[in-house]
Order: sequence, then C-alpha cells, then structure tokens
Amino acid sequence: MDYQLIVTFYMFQDYEFVSYEINDNTLFIKDNKLIINPVPATSLDQVFGTLDLREGCTSFVEDQCFYQQVSAYILPPVKSARISSKFSFTYGKIEIKAKLPIGDWIYPQIQLLPRAKSNAGAKMWIAYSRGNSYYIGPDGDVGNTVLFGGLVLGFQEPERSRLASKKKAAVPYGDDFNLYTLIWEPDKITVLFNNQTYGSYDINSSDNRFDHFGNEFFLSIGLGVGGINDFPDNYTTNNPKPWTNTHTKQLKTFFDGRDTWSSTWRKTNVQLQIDSVKIWSL
Repeated sequence: MDYQLIVTFYMFQDYEFVSYEINDNTLFIKDNKLIINPVPATSLDQVFGTLDLREGCTSFVEDQCFYQQVSAYILPPVKSARISSKFSFTYGKIEIKAKLPIGDWIYPQIQLLPRAKSNAGAKMWIAYSRGNSYYIGPDGDVGNTVLFGGLVLGFQEPERSRLASKKKAAVPYGDDFNLYTLIWEPDKITVLFNNQTYGSYDINSSDNRFDHFGNEFFLSIGLGVGGINDFPDNYTTNNPKPWTNTHTKQLKTFFDGRDTWSSTWRKTNVQLQIDSVKIWSL
C-alpha cells in the first residue's frame, strides 16, 4: 500500500505525549511485521532543549513541527510513529491483522480519519484498546480486555466514544494477533473481530451526527501514549494516573511518574505489530 510517514509533535486534538518521528527505533520491519515501538525518555536531558521536526514534517501547522522546552514545559517524553495512507476514499472494507500494545497509558491508533479539517471531531476506530490491565470508570472496566470499534464523535470522553461498540474478552487483546475489520457502506458501518460482528450503525438515519460519515477518510496507523482525551480522570487503575487532563504541565508530571508506568512496558508487549493491511472498495 502507499503510505506517508507522519513526522510531527502533536496530531489532531488528543495532545498525546509523544513525538511521531521517522526513526529506526520507532518504526521498522521485523519477521515480515510492521513494528511501531514507543521509546520513552529516561533522563532530563532528553526532554530539555528543542525539538525541530520541520524538515520532512507532514503537518501544515508549524507548532506541530517545532517545539522548545521552557521551564517545566518539557519536550514530549516518548517517541513513537504513525503512518497514513496517501489516498482517501469513501466506503470500503478495511481488514487489519494486528497485535495490540500492552502497557500503562499506551493505545493503538488503527482508525479512519476525515480528510476535511471541518470533520476533525469524527473518526472510525478499526481497533482501539487501552494498554492498562484495567481502567474502571462509571461504565465499568475499559482496560486492555475491552475492544472498541466503530464511530467516534468529538474529542472529550465519555461522550466521544459513547457510540463506539465494545467487546469484552477474557484476556488482553494484545496477547496475540487478531483480525480487525471495518465495513463502511453508504447506509451502514459494521465492525468485526476475527470475522464476528460486534457492532453496526445505521448511518442513513435522520441523526445529523452521521452526516460526517459520507465524506472522504484515510487510514491512519500509529501508537499513542497519554494525552488529554484517551484517559479520563478519576478512574480506578492498577497504577495511579500521574497527570490530570486539565493540568497545564501534563508532560512533566507524566515524565516524573516514569518509574511506575515504564515498569509495565515489557519488551515487545508495548509494540503495535501489524501483520497485514487490506482495503477493498465498495
């Protein structure tokens, strides 16, 4: 498939605690698998100074390509990677065989994103599962034994994933490779896990929230860490969340808690591993 590499600081509006960079340590092929590997900073000198990604940056917003540390406003404490299809399309079947990452505050970004900036709050999750061993809120556990797929509207939880379909498993989704499928038709969107349907949406209804899903989207695959939207505050988890989403120095407090969260990042478990990507037009 034809992909472009993402080289930028913050993407979209989740404000992940990562820089997405072209780097042999963050994006590589091993055993015929595409590997996206998060690389955490381990010392202060790695989060101080300047991050200049303007050469080759894929964002048109300069502050997403250049960032300078000022006092406690440090550089992103994790390097990661993201790739996106150069083409966009309307309607199709997307099938991805992947092993999802496991570890505190990690999540896969296997999704369709809107080409038009005016639709930025809408996306389609093909596979989303938080890496924490459990993450319990008002709707129960949403940790790594819970798969989300389908429609996402808006940026803030819990509203943004209220329409997303969920599938509970006995073991973490990152324990093995599985097949994740999204079928996008003019009147319906369906999500499947290992060829079994677990959610569908009638997007041809009178609900104007579905108007976004008749426009062009593109495929994006990456690995995110932290941010202000993916981990709501005041949830019960195995290790206390080291930052709050409204705090102005989230990067610093997250980095200061690295001894705890990095202990859950075990070898290849933290990687997003992609075995295959297939797209058919409909």
